[in-house]
Amino acid sequence: MICLKNLARHHSIAIVTSIHQPNIDVLMLFDQLYVLSNDGQCVYNGHPSVLKQHLVECQIPLMDYHVPIEELIKIASNNSNYDLVNKLVNKTL
Repeated sequence: MICLKNLARHHSIAIVTSIHQPNIDVLMLFDQLYVLSNDGQCVYNGHPSVLKQHLVECQIPLMDYHVPIEELIKIASNNSNYDLVNKLVNKTL
């Protein structure tokens, strides 16, 4: 990821990538996150550092031990979380 980030900066290009299980160290290397729900709606678009704030503003409860990206992925990938996904989509728009 560091190599990709350096390439993007040095050559002034955008690099789009997909990661499966992001940890916080890798996540913070991204300039921008674009997270889609199971049905293809954008539930987050922004810098990784403000993801927790975004979830709190959407009234999604987070305990101290919760990792914000993991909680977002759980919500976005579960079809029964329609109300939470709607909150996230509306806030992201």
